[in-house]
Amino acid sequence: MIEVNDVIEQAGDKNMYVVTEIIGDKLFCLQVEEEGKTMDKMAVLDVRTATEVTAPVILEVDPLEEDDERPIDEVPDEEDEA
Repeated sequence: MIEVNDVIEQAGDKNMYVVTEIIGDKLFCLQVEEEGKTMDKMAVLDVRTATEVTAPVILEVDPLEEDDERPIDEVPDEEDEA
């Protein structure tokens, strides 16, 4: 079942959309650019022609290396190094 904030595509359409509102069998959406940003282009799609897109898994990356266990306030500023 498609819900608000789902990323969907429509049969025969290569564009992807983010659902912003659902009223009856109409999905109100914002079109998604290739870079993953939403555009100002609105679309109204029929719920029967929409397919939910499986979102890619995004892994969180720790910015500190495993060996670097210093607290953040002990990391030298760029200004201190100069």
